[in-house]
Amino acid sequence: EQKRDISKGISEIKSRKAPRDVTGQEQKAVNLLNIYRYLSHVNYNVQSSPDLNNKALQAANACKKAGKLSHSIGSFTDKSNLAMNTGNFSMAISVTQYVQDNGANNRERRGHRRWCLNHKMGKAGFGITGSWSAMYCFDGSGKSSSKNYGYPGIGAYPIEYLHGNAWSYYLVDGMAPEKCSVEVYKMDKYITKTPNWSDKISGNKLPVPYVNTFQFSIIFEPQNDPVTQTGTYLVRIKGGKLKEQYLVHLYK
Repeated sequence: EQKRDISKGISEIKSRKAPRDVTGQEQKAVNLLNIYRYLSHVNYNVQSSPDLNNKALQAANACKKAGKLSHSIGSFTDKSNLAMNTGNFSMAISVTQYVQDNGANNRERRGHRRWCLNHKMGKAGFGITGSWSAMYCFDGSGKSSSKNYGYPGIGAYPIEYLHGNAWSYYLVDGMAPEKCSVEVYKMDKYITKTPNWSDKISGNKLPVPYVNTFQFSIIFEPQNDPVTQTGTYLVRIKGGKLKEQYLVHLYK
């Protein structure tokens, strides 16, 4: 039933039509952005803004002119996620790139993903020129969340929307502790209730070779390679006054 509800929710978001002054490609990109947000349990009614689309296009044009991705060349590049790709590139493809947030220079913060899933976002802008794309993401006009959230999202999560080997956890109130420990278990069976902290865990403990905190986000890598197996995963995070655990049910 939960999978059916998620499929219905994704279909509803995918079917949203472009309003006046928004192109089909721009709407497709914001729809995909909202799907990722829906699955992470934050406001998924982010609107495509013609004004912000124009600013994102200026940022993409600036990168093309400079021949590089840089947040310091003006034209709203300092307020945008930036991407470059070759071949069959589109605004929607750039959204998936931002969420995956691959590359050694993105490892510490996964900042592109953080902006995509910013729970305060209400509007976004997308622009593309050739192989260069930008997403204007500095917006806080949306409805804030009251609960911490993650990527992949807490609860049921379709594995096709999980990219790369980095997972994230976001605090809606206050900063993450400077240091924390993260444990991830692949449970032996499907469970709906998190175990007590003192319980013996019935599952395989995955190595978590990398953990970093930045502002309100905690980034961690369960094993070196991307998690590709469906099933129930238990995540436990401890540091400072923070002590939280949650379940992720990855499914196809």
